[in-house]
Amino acid sequence: MWQRMVIEKWALYALASLILWGLWGFLLKQASQGISDWKPLYFYSGLANLAVVTILGVLYAKNLSLVEGKYALLAFLAGVSGTIGFIALVKSLETGGKASIVIPLTSLYPAITVALAWAFLGEKLSPIKLVGILLALIAIILLSRP
Repeated sequence: MWQRMVIEKWALYALASLILWGLWGFLLKQASQGISDWKPLYFYSGLANLAVVTILGVLYAKNLSLVEGKYALLAFLAGVSGTIGFIALVKSLETGGKASIVIPLTSLYPAITVALAWAFLGEKLSPIKLVGILLALIAIILLSRP
């Protein structure tokens, strides 16, 4: 008999993120082939972000509460970091970087997050997590070889 497979909600969101980010990298590379400057590419992408933020603002305006202080600043800095990182990614693709190398390389960003969480938040790194980071580094090396 087939057993019903239960997938937790967080896993579905993670899978959606994986698929959408994969599509995002592919579409970004395609767009960079026809848009020779990063500024219009960023403008159109930012316009899409603004549209999504506007729709979410309208849908959830009643539940939206503004936060002040440290956590608002951290959220703002996360947005700045993501924006500048996006511009650097676009510049990499625009200046001849191959999507098959650039996207996997930039996908190593969780290793930075893990290292920072270990150094500043006291999160533990199990041996299996260290092996995972090592394998990700090996994968990037293999993907970047001609």
